[in-house]
Amino acid sequence: AAKVSEITVLREEHDKSVTDNEKLRLTIGELGERNKELLQQVEDERNAGRVLHVELDTLAEEKNALQEEKERVQVENRKLIDLLLEMKEKEAERMNAANDYYDNVVVNANLHAQKASSSWKDLDGEWEGLNCNDFGRPKSVKHILQSAHEGMVHTACFSNKGAYMATGGADQVIKLWDPKKGSCTSTLRGALGSVLDVKFTPDDKHVVAAGADGALRMWGVDSGRTKHTLTGHKDKVHAVSFGSSDSKKCVSGGQDRTIRIWDLTKGYCIQTIACGSTCFGVAQSQNGSFIYSGHFDGSVRIWDFRTGSLEKQLTQLHTGQISSVITSPISDRYLVTASKDNTLKVVDLVNFETVQVLESSGFRGGGVPCISPDDSTVACGSSVDGCVYMWDTKTGSVDGELKKHKSGVLACAWAPASSMIVTTDQKGDVLVWD
Repeated sequence: AAKVSEITVLREEHDKSVTDNEKLRLTIGELGERNKELLQQVEDERNAGRVLHVELDTLAEEKNALQEEKERVQVENRKLIDLLLEMKEKEAERMNAANDYYDNVVVNANLHAQKASSSWKDLDGEWEGLNCNDFGRPKSVKHILQSAHEGMVHTACFSNKGAYMATGGADQVIKLWDPKKGSCTSTLRGALGSVLDVKFTPDDKHVVAAGADGALRMWGVDSGRTKHTLTGHKDKVHAVSFGSSDSKKCVSGGQDRTIRIWDLTKGYCIQTIACGSTCFGVAQSQNGSFIYSGHFDGSVRIWDFRTGSLEKQLTQLHTGQISSVITSPISDRYLVTASKDNTLKVVDLVNFETVQVLESSGFRGGGVPCISPDDSTVACGSSVDGCVYMWDTKTGSVDGELKKHKSGVLACAWAPASSMIVTTDQKGDVLVWD
């Protein structure tokens, strides 16, 4: 009975162990399934994390790209603002310059009208009760300076007080003359090419010459010594000009298609203006505010002296190249242009309209003209027949002819406050008329 009882206990324990083992197997299976579910969740979470990382990296890249674009736009915006401000400033300067130009022209024109009806004071003394029209026109030759130069005499001018006359030509020298006596007072040397233009400084203490060697040179009138050699042009320098009162600066124009402004105190170029076409003539307004230039393309360009900006362009004013430009010596009212199309034109600088076209059947252009102190007469020599033609600026008709040259006339200059003019020709002769 004891063994049966023991066997019964053992069987019950065995059954219990079997039952417990079955429960354990079920529990292990459930845990395995749960483990698989958890592993799948972990994998899903990892995949989701990877996707989120990729999206985060993409968003970071987009953010960086947007930041760079923002910075680029900000920089461009600042540049545009600076450019807009600069353009507004330049436009304001241009408007101020245009207003100043108009005011100066009107003031000078009114001044000229007042001077024409009142007494004049000459630079060397008083001319009481003298009207501009009383200067008259030259009638006959006063001096014939034969072979004044060896070869062509390209240029001539009077000093601002009329005491001296200067000529320059192919012989590479400038000669100073006493126009009343017709005698040479000094010869200025140093040019390395033909002298194409010469001007006195407004104070008459120096002369500046433009040369075919690409340089300008400055001499003392009294000493005859060279003060400066101004280099910078890359080709022939065709013209030089001054304002009416500033002896410290001058303007030049050349074959290299540039206009240059020079500091004559220090002797170097302070501004270069690219003008786009060969410049054969330059002239400054009497107040020095503007530069007028004549070009190979037949156009006249007007520049602001201070800024070098182009203020106005008279496109194809002539059908041929413009050989010279000059302004009214007193009033600053008119611009006279000479061209190889065999015409001269008188331009009103108030409205920039051509008021007269000066021509004649026998006239062949290309030389340097001059205008009388009262603006009533323009004189220019013919390059073929040696005749000097004089036109009335009011009617545009030929009002006189001076015939003594034996070759083509190259340049004319009118003395201040006088009826005297000087003319030069291709054979080297210089004639003084009065």
